[in-house]
Amino acid sequence: MKKVNIILDCDTKNEIDDQFAIVYALKSPEINLLGVVSVQNTKKHGLKSVDKYHNEAKKILKLTNSKIPAFKGSRNPLKSKNKPEKSEGVDFIIKTALKSKAKIFVVGTGPCTNLVNACLIEPKIKKKCKFIWLGGFRNNDEIKNFKSEECNFDGDKFATKILMDLDIDLTLLPAWGVTDRMISQCPSFIESLKKKNTPISNYLAKLIKDTKKRFWIFWDIAAPAVAKNFGVISKKQVPACKVVNGKLYFPSKNKNKITLIDSIDELEILKQSKKYILR
Repeated sequence: MKKVNIILDCDTKNEIDDQFAIVYALKSPEINLLGVVSVQNTKKHGLKSVDKYHNEAKKILKLTNSKIPAFKGSRNPLKSKNKPEKSEGVDFIIKTALKSKAKIFVVGTGPCTNLVNACLIEPKIKKKCKFIWLGGFRNNDEIKNFKSEECNFDGDKFATKILMDLDIDLTLLPAWGVTDRMISQCPSFIESLKKKNTPISNYLAKLIKDTKKRFWIFWDIAAPAVAKNFGVISKKQVPACKVVNGKLYFPSKNKNKITLIDSIDELEILKQSKKYILR
């Protein structure tokens, strides 16, 4: 079986879904997880957001006894196209991509700051990587309905603008309209995690229980699934999005094209992720 090489770029502990996405990627026989990079979201968790996310990512990897490395990415949103922020996480993405003979999937489940900084600092990686970004919307109607508000987009609107202008192999996995279907209300999953009784399964069970909600958000699990082409129902080539005055929209024409995932089989992805996580 040929594995897909993935770097996960996460805002772990923003919700609980990144934690599950990391474990799913680690335990997927189709994925070779190369590393986990933490990205900022200062709008959501302040100036130390990347520290908070990095500590949680390290905790997940420790609980799984994994030797996969974790790195801190950009501390701040992108301020200037001419002044990308260097970080150990961005440096890891660049060095790993340049050394690899096979294409690498850089999979972002938070603001796209690190993805953009890496491409701006070392343009050579644009031809070495496939980029997947979970964020934004599926179409202009949903942008209008949600008033262009979405956490990953809001976390770095300028980086999103630059991302869409880059000449890269980019797949957009929309948050609203696609991955927002990745929710679960299955108490038996908690019991299965507890029954497994490992450090990571007990911690994941606690995360679900502590949310104290009627349903649990697992949106980010869809990103590694899409990277290995699992659970994708339909996708299409569309003009890349534009960002004007802090608002995202799909233009009718754009020389840059992106792949838009507009439908996923959320039930199959959740089913497989639970199976792998409980291994």
